[in-house]
Amino acid sequence: MLFALCNDLTGIGFYSSGGDGNIIYWPNAIVDEGIMIARSMGQVMCLYLDEQYNRLLVGSLDGHLTVIDTKDHSLLYRNKVMKGGIFDFIKNDTGCFMVGDDGAVSQINEKTYQPFRGLQISHSRCRALCNINEYMYAGVTEGKIYKIDPLRLNEPIVSNSSHSGSVFSLLGFEDFIYSSGKDGKIIAWNKKLEKIDEIQAHNSTINSICMLGDSDIIASACRDGSIRLWQAATLELLKVIDLYLHSGHLRSVNKLLWNDHAKLLISCSDDKKIKTWQID
Repeated sequence: MLFALCNDLTGIGFYSSGGDGNIIYWPNAIVDEGIMIARSMGQVMCLYLDEQYNRLLVGSLDGHLTVIDTKDHSLLYRNKVMKGGIFDFIKNDTGCFMVGDDGAVSQINEKTYQPFRGLQISHSRCRALCNINEYMYAGVTEGKIYKIDPLRLNEPIVSNSSHSGSVFSLLGFEDFIYSSGKDGKIIAWNKKLEKIDEIQAHNSTINSICMLGDSDIIASACRDGSIRLWQAATLELLKVIDLYLHSGHLRSVNKLLWNDHAKLLISCSDDKKIKTWQID
């Protein structure tokens, strides 16, 4: 099973990982030649490229944080920093943050890699983060979205509505936040976290959403193995990518990534495959 994707520093290649803990580097998104550069202590749930320090952050299901130097692929750090899984990282002007099974948004010390302050927003877990301007947004198991000032890290604003179940993915685009999750919906919010639009995008869990570069198109990845494309402004369905019509994935699609250099949408799945899609 594959759960995690992120672009490399050049924008030409990308990284992938998943259930076996192997971290694979693909130097060119259009060439099928991957290199194993490291192995995590457990199942890898998320990857994040810290472009400032040329580091790859790896979050595992057992709470280990692994940090890899992207220049020579040397191991810089590995330690258990959370009770339970780490599901997402994000960076902004304040620093680097992570979320996971502890239900908190925690800032990581960028020298020691240890979490040193946090904001508890969920009784269960937090799965997703995104940035819009100077604020962070976080999605939690209870279905709510939180707007957080990363500098103060207190008194968050909470969405006026919620998903029916966990929020699995967040996306910031222009002045809007898009969320998806267990209920199969995509919800659009303004920066005040007032719901402005909602669609039943899939009939089961949406694991990941992403923008296709600078376009006005959102891609969504579903547990049923399908990928769908949507107009961001209207949430109008543009295209369905599935097993039968497009040789799509056999099982749950867990992560989507846009590679701007190759103009390709990249997907990974429980079927242990990575697929690339040229979007017309």
